Amino acid sequence: MQYNYSDIDIITDNDYNISMYSTKEAAEKLGLSQEQVRLLARKGVIKAKRLGHDWVVLELNYQRKRKPKEKRK
Repeated sequence: MQYNYSDIDIITDNDYNISMYSTKEAAEKLGLSQEQVRLLARKGVIKAKRLGHDWVVLELNYQRKRKPKEKRK
């Protein structure tokens, strides 16, 4: 059986301007570790919601207070 979906409007996140990020994606974009992102979410520093075991980050409006430490060579 085939379905015809041409008459269905697909609602995308662009329609509502919603951005959601996993802790991994948020960590990469913010330059933090996943654990640091989870801690900021628990403290309410970044806007996030708990989804099962992990967090979904809703906004990436966090500014680091210090520069990241340089990695050893």
